[in-house]
Amino acid sequence: MQPNIQPAPAPTPTAPEASGSNKMILWFVIGLVVVIAAVGGIYLFLSKQQATEPKSQTTQTSKTQTPIPTPAENLETDLNSIDVDTETDLSEIDKDLQAL
Repeated sequence: MQPNIQPAPAPTPTAPEASGSNKMILWFVIGLVVVIAAVGGIYLFLSKQQATEPKSQTTQTSKTQTPIPTPAENLETDLNSIDVDTETDLSEIDKDLQAL
């Protein structure tokens, strides 16, 4: 009699893949936590800087940027000094409109 010889089934490597994907997920979560912590730290740092700076900036800007009022007489003088000859300026437009 001949013995029944059957080849041994190949082992399935499910365990190493599962641990590899678990490590990948773990590194992804750690990276995500680090990024969130960095963004939160930068936000807090910048918000604290802005909270202290506006007081000094508002005092400087209010002193240096006060508008200087101009008298209405100067505006009227400037407006009257413009020489506009409406007859010659509008005559070309009138010709164009008549041609329509």
